[in-house]
Amino acid sequence: MEYTLTDSANEVEQTVLGCLFLKSKLLEESYLTEDHFANPIHKFIYRIFLESYKKYKTIDIVLLSNDHEEEFRKNNSHLLMYITDIMSSVPSAANYSWYQDKVIQEYKNRLIFRDINKFQRKELNEQELMESLNNIQSLSFGKDTEYYSGEYIYKTITREDKLIHLRFSSLSKTIQLSEHDFLVIGSRPGAGKTGFALNLLEDISQKYNCVYFNMEMSEQQVLRRLVGINSKIPMTFYNNPASDYQSSKVKEAADQIATRKIKVITGVQTMAMIKSTIIKEQKKEHTVVFVDYIGLIHSKTKNQSIYERVTEIAKELRMLSMNYECTIICIAQINRLGDNKPPLLSELKDSGELEQSAVNVILLHNENYYKKLDKKVEELQCIVAKNRNGRTGIIKVDYDQFNQRIEETNKGY
Repeated sequence: MEYTLTDSANEVEQTVLGCLFLKSKLLEESYLTEDHFANPIHKFIYRIFLESYKKYKTIDIVLLSNDHEEEFRKNNSHLLMYITDIMSSVPSAANYSWYQDKVIQEYKNRLIFRDINKFQRKELNEQELMESLNNIQSLSFGKDTEYYSGEYIYKTITREDKLIHLRFSSLSKTIQLSEHDFLVIGSRPGAGKTGFALNLLEDISQKYNCVYFNMEMSEQQVLRRLVGINSKIPMTFYNNPASDYQSSKVKEAADQIATRKIKVITGVQTMAMIKSTIIKEQKKEHTVVFVDYIGLIHSKTKNQSIYERVTEIAKELRMLSMNYECTIICIAQINRLGDNKPPLLSELKDSGELEQSAVNVILLHNENYYKKLDKKVEELQCIVAKNRNGRTGIIKVDYDQFNQRIEETNKGY
């Protein structure tokens, strides 16, 4: 039985090469050899990368094609195009070590596969097989592990520049939202989860590039709410303002929103479409991505249950937040059972692996909605149900339905 290189293992090898092209200095730390690559093309590319770096202290596509003109000509430019595609598909070299380890693990798997085949062909006896497998598992690569210094640990755990500060001071201090987090906001229908997400968007967009995916509303509806949150003017006065003051505040808010780096994407979305947008946007700078809401993301896999689909999407969103320059805030809908009671973290478990993947989970509860109370400003409970950075509890906010703005009430906990 022949070894077959899987698509995922091939992609890992491509990513390693892409990282090296982006940051050639990594070759000084790399412990890979061309034998560690399974794809023959990748073996060749890694070898010429090493040669080029040794000669020029850089990896440049022009230098590569000049030094290996004959090989490139034999492949009718296909090799050059292949390398170019690898370059463009890898956005960052930040996770090179992780991918390098994956290549090594796959290399060990190939050695194990080879020896099992030898055993089946009776070229190895059982004792020789076990000895060989133990030797493979004990193979060590790379430099000796460097221990952390106290200064490094202190600087890492106290880095303020990685915190995403919110205007909701109590909530911000509690969850300590950081870059690369995966925050889940869950509620039953009608509790105000989109309004809450848009308040976060209006706030965070003052400092960050933001992408907002909404699969239920039009672009106009999203922008109307953002202007209302910013201006504090009820949306009913946009077309017929009651005063010049209202008219000027709405225009001023529209101008302010226009200066932000906000991209609103509406309509049907697949995970592939969302991933493509995230990869493109995070190349510019760290990007905060809002997904409203996860249950409406379409999947290409047929015959999946809702649980399986949401689980798959939640895992992929978490991996995106970890591996790319992005923070993801994901909205989830909890079923209607127990409408008039505050939602529980256990109810979120019905939505796949959202709870397990999330760094923080905020559940929203709107008592007024279920009691059918007609109030201009409603009290909204922000239940911090999961918090890897500290305590859980309830923070109360005021939700103005007319302009969609949310303010803390200082009644938390």
